[in-house]
Amino acid sequence: MHREDSDFRLYQNGLKVEFEQKLTQEDEARFNLQYVYLRGIFGTKDNGKMGGSIKQAKLVILWPARSSQPSK
Repeated sequence: MHREDSDFRLYQNGLKVEFEQKLTQEDEARFNLQYVYLRGIFGTKDNGKMGGSIKQAKLVILWPARSSQPSK
């Protein structure tokens, strides 16, 4: 989503993300409101009001990368 999408609640431009393993609170705080590189399986069904979903997300890295340590 772009900032304007969030500001104006244009959620159809967003993606729902389901992680294989739950993120820690530390990871959630670090990734919140940041650009990230995300690896998972993209789908367009069963996504509610959003434009798609990423399931079984296994890898998330701050983008641009700030460290060489990905979070799994």
